[in-house]
Amino acid sequence: IKLYSGGSHDDVGLGWIQLSLLAGLIPAFLILIITVFGYIEAQITDKVLAVVIFPILIVIHFYLFGNLGFGSKTKKEASECGKETYLYVADKNIFNLLDGTTLKIDTACVKVSCIYKDGKKVIDAPHGFVFIIPFKKSVPNTFTFTLSLLDTTNTAFTNGISEDLCQVYPIKLGDELKIILEQKNTNPSIGWIKPSTTDIITYTRIN
Repeated sequence: IKLYSGGSHDDVGLGWIQLSLLAGLIPAFLILIITVFGYIEAQITDKVLAVVIFPILIVIHFYLFGNLGFGSKTKKEASECGKETYLYVADKNIFNLLDGTTLKIDTACVKVSCIYKDGKKVIDAPHGFVFIIPFKKSVPNTFTFTLSLLDTTNTAFTNGISEDLCQVYPIKLGDELKIILEQKNTNPSIGWIKPSTTDIITYTRIN
C-alpha cells in the first residue's frame, strides 16, 4: 500500500504511515527471533545471520523509501493548497435526440487537488481527473445517449453515466475539452451495437 496506493502525504501523514509500518515490523521481528532460535537443528551462525539480516533490510527500506509519498511539507502549505473547482461551459446546451426527446446539459466542473513539492504548488492527479457533466433529460429512466471524451488517448477510465450526470476521466486538463454525444441507434436490431455520434461539444474553462 505504501509503495503503490498510499497517495501523497504531508509530514504528519507520512509519520502515521511510518508508525503503521513499525507496528507491523516490530512484532514480526520478535516472532522471527523466537522461531529462529527455537529451531534446534540450525547452526548458531545461521540463526544470528537470519536475525541480523532483517533489521539491515529495514534500514535499507527506510533509506530508499522513507520519504515516498511525501507531498506538502507543512500543514500550512497543505491547508493553503487544498482543492479548487474548475468550471467549464459548453458551446451548446440543448440537443434534440434521435428518439424525439430533449437533452439539456449544464456547466461542467472538476475538482482539482494540489500539493507542494520542492516549494512549488503542483496539481496532484496521478490517476487523472473526474470531469462531471450535469444534465436533464425529458424522459427519466431511459438510456438512449452517452457522453465521452473525443480524444480517447486522453482517457484514464471508461465514462460513467447516471440519471442526471455523466463523469468522464481525462488524464490531462486544458482550457478546452471536447466531448462527443453518442446516441442509441433508432433501429431496434442495432441499438447500442452501433451507436450514432451526433454532436461534438466543446467545453471551455471559465475560471
